[in-house]
Amino acid sequence: MDPFLHDSKKLRKVATLLIGASALVIMAWQVSRYFGFIIDDSYISLVYAKNLIQGQGLTFNGMRVAGYSNFLWVIAVALLGFLGVDLVIAAKLLGILCALLTLLVLGLISQRILFDALPAAIAWLLLVASDVFVVWSVAGLETLGFTLLLVASIYLIAKEEKNGTIGGSSLALAGVALIRPEGIGLVGTLTCLRVMIRWLQDKQSLALP
Repeated sequence: MDPFLHDSKKLRKVATLLIGASALVIMAWQVSRYFGFIIDDSYISLVYAKNLIQGQGLTFNGMRVAGYSNFLWVIAVALLGFLGVDLVIAAKLLGILCALLTLLVLGLISQRILFDALPAAIAWLLLVASDVFVVWSVAGLETLGFTLLLVASIYLIAKEEKNGTIGGSSLALAGVALIRPEGIGLVGTLTCLRVMIRWLQDKQSLALP
């Protein structure tokens, strides 16, 4: 192997590790800065989660009214509540976990498409340096959960199309549809694109001699 090429790969690996580690440190610092923040709208979801835990079903002030638009998030928060976790803390921890998993999926996408983790590490650094990304991870709402499921769906679809299989993307897409109403439209769009791509591939293969 060319010594220059070997050194270049080694430098990229070192840079990836340093940037990735720096991103995680910055993420931890940013979370500590904003952990006390919570947006008012999240309390609506928390009321539904609390009533579900108490055996009153998905109700708000005793009424069965559809006052939430994030069914899967309410259920996830309620599950942690069943385990004894304070609901506000549960919503924040879920948001932070989804943010970290989103970074992980971005790394997988970078490795699969570019065969290089350095672009993902740079993306991590840019994301965690953004107050918006971190604030919404601790705000108590489903923003980062929706982001994670959407990014995971795209990754899994790309992986399955390469392998000619269908599997985990169906679960991720179901999550997208259940966590936000507009997710239904995105699921329909991604499914139509997938069908169209397969149709074009089949048509092209049939046209080949």
